[in-house]
Amino acid sequence: MITDYKDKKLVEYLEPGQKVLIRFGHGLGDTILFMPIFEKLKKLYPKVKFDLYVESGQEEIFTSIKDKDAPGYDHVFHLDFPMSEGSNKTKPQLCCEREIGIPPITQVAKFPAYESPFVAVHFQGTALPGSVSCPEEIAKRVWLEILEAGKIPIECHFQHCWHNPVNKKYDFIDSSTRSAKAEITSLIGLIQHSFAFIGIASGPFITALSTIPERTLYLEKAHPLNTYTDLKIKKVSMSSYKSGSVKNFLEALKAPSNIKSLQPISKREEDKHTWAINHFADGLKNKTLCKILWGSRSISKRDWVEIKRFLKEKEIKSVIEYGCGLSTELMLLEKVEVVSLENEAWLADICQKVCGNQILTYELGKMPEIDRVFDFAFMDGPQSGNREESIMHAKEHARFIYLHDLDPVRQTAITKHLEGWQEIPGFNKRFLSKP
Repeated sequence: MITDYKDKKLVEYLEPGQKVLIRFGHGLGDTILFMPIFEKLKKLYPKVKFDLYVESGQEEIFTSIKDKDAPGYDHVFHLDFPMSEGSNKTKPQLCCEREIGIPPITQVAKFPAYESPFVAVHFQGTALPGSVSCPEEIAKRVWLEILEAGKIPIECHFQHCWHNPVNKKYDFIDSSTRSAKAEITSLIGLIQHSFAFIGIASGPFITALSTIPERTLYLEKAHPLNTYTDLKIKKVSMSSYKSGSVKNFLEALKAPSNIKSLQPISKREEDKHTWAINHFADGLKNKTLCKILWGSRSISKRDWVEIKRFLKEKEIKSVIEYGCGLSTELMLLEKVEVVSLENEAWLADICQKVCGNQILTYELGKMPEIDRVFDFAFMDGPQSGNREESIMHAKEHARFIYLHDLDPVRQTAITKHLEGWQEIPGFNKRFLSKP
């Protein structure tokens, strides 16, 4: 393992065809600062296969091998990422200068939008605590079930000018707004940015109805839900609380909501031709005619099974996607980072609201500049034309490419611009690997 770069920098060891590992055993902040350097290295030396090892949970968001002592590397580098105290340069600049041997990089890594981990809760009412407040025993069960669901509960109880002194904080609550300045905008902002709200009949509950009604769970006691709203809000009874109610509510919210059941299709109406009926039956039997629907768009189950297997077997962590939609959500569900390029602003807007990932819009003929290389490029756009521009862009920004919706015109562009790219054994010919 190489650890000393005083006389020879990292890039001076690199040669085409090598496979190298960079071990970066530092904290999250340093890794965020280092990732643009790592991406720049891959761009500067495209014929070198770079792997990265990070630890302490960072492998959840950055592409990392699992075993830092894995064999098969021509070089293994350990970086100190020098401290910058006493210098007028940043840590990334010093790393580039003293260890890597490339011009300074000053960017920081960009993250896609992630789901909020917080669930806002409210257990005690101001005016009628006896008839609305949640008993401590039930409140504790709610709190623990939020934690069991993988979320972080926070009590949104502001001690405003009309605060009722009987409403003492329950002992088990370790995260609360009680010590914060009571401002209505703070309450609204907290609920707006929470994954869900769970609470009693109170001001925070009504605030949740106005902001995230589809993610609100009412803790019902003496005041029925229909006395507050006719919205279809989920509720549980405090008097007959069933264990798991809150956890099940949160788990249901985390489940995909807009991937419909697989729908069979046939090429002709089955009541017109016997051929169509037989073809339809065969398709149901071997699943080749099943599709996953996303609004009016779809992808065949056969294609998605193949793509999903590829993501898993090749340990894909980052994807650049040309054309957003169903594929965006499916790949996000596989816990990979997806950056989408979309030339249709209306579709980008829909996808942003549904998926929440990073989406870059562009005009045809003006592909966005991206200073990184992804593990995988999913080619499904633009919808018209030969996609020549997208193909040229993808081959500079990904190690693997998947070519969706091939036709003779697009095949010509592929032959022209992806010369040397190889089909991947065990997968269909639409999966290609960088030479």
